[in-house]
Amino acid sequence: MGSAISRAGGRRAIFFVVCACLVAGSASAAGEFDWDRFSVTVSGYRPSVDTQIRLDSTSQAAGTDLDLEQDLQLDDSELLTQYFASLRISSQISLEGSYFELGRAAQSRLTGSILFGNTQFPINLDVATAFEADVAMLSMRWALLQSDRMELAASGGAYWMSLKAGIQSDGAGLDELAEADSALPMAGLSFAMNLTRNLQLTLNGDYLPVDYDEFDGSIASYRAGLRYRLLDNMGIGIGYDMLDVDIDSTSSSFSGFVKYRQQGPKAFLSLRF
Repeated sequence: MGSAISRAGGRRAIFFVVCACLVAGSASAAGEFDWDRFSVTVSGYRPSVDTQIRLDSTSQAAGTDLDLEQDLQLDDSELLTQYFASLRISSQISLEGSYFELGRAAQSRLTGSILFGNTQFPINLDVATAFEADVAMLSMRWALLQSDRMELAASGGAYWMSLKAGIQSDGAGLDELAEADSALPMAGLSFAMNLTRNLQLTLNGDYLPVDYDEFDGSIASYRAGLRYRLLDNMGIGIGYDMLDVDIDSTSSSFSGFVKYRQQGPKAFLSLRF
């Protein structure tokens, strides 16, 4: 499926360069509260995934509504790694960034004819399908209420998202790729509480209604975590994340819709300074 989907592994390098820049500035961020000045978190995450997509042709003929897990046999659960970094630049203001990518591929035989973009794939055709999601976030968080034990904050920033889906049949010489890239503003709320000196609860929610030019829909992200501090600079934890994308588009590069949801438990390792 190499001609249809290209991996974005180089974006990991960009994430770690950003982390290095944050580390360089962390020495000047000694807040007066007992909150992390700088932290890096790596999470192992195995979400359940549901992906629905329709790609219309350039002549505006409606494509076939597809459930990629049911119709084209993509795995509905996949292990992925998430990266997160946070820098507190003052007692009440923090910068945050995160990144993850998810790629899946499968072979299947079509049980019905489908129209995907400008390509008609006939019934009983053996096809290879691939789907890739790359999501990055950069935001600034302002503490609205804060004490040594509790913090309630508002955040604002941007999500960058790339979604790619491809269907290919080498035997029939058919190949079609759908690709949607966007950078969109986001807003959210977060709550953190130090339950004990070593145990911290975090709750985060971001929501973006999308009504911009040729795009309509919403993007929502919700995260919960419980971290236990093993050492002064290291903690472990468990959590639960959900990402829900529901976008309709009439763009010339992607006309149709994408409905994508991933959710599930995670375990993570956190280094704090």
